[in-house]
Amino acid sequence: MVRNNGFSPRWDETFQFTVTCPQLALIMFRVVDGISASKDATVAQYCLPVRCIQTGYRMIELRDMKGERLGPTGLSVHITIDKPHE
Repeated sequence: MVRNNGFSPRWDETFQFTVTCPQLALIMFRVVDGISASKDATVAQYCLPVRCIQTGYRMIELRDMKGERLGPTGLSVHITIDKPHE
């Protein structure tokens, strides 16, 4: 959670996943309101198939809970995909 910076938060986090079946795998990006009293405080989200992800710097466009675009909002991410050793 980033406090007092709702317009341009920066997480500086790295996540690593092992995907065993990329044909069926999805990745979901969610923005959650950390101070909301609601049980599901999801503000925005975007879900895409792992097989569609490309390496490099990407802008993940955010959508509301109805699936509609949330104006000029997005998450800037850097993606690296390591191929398995054969």
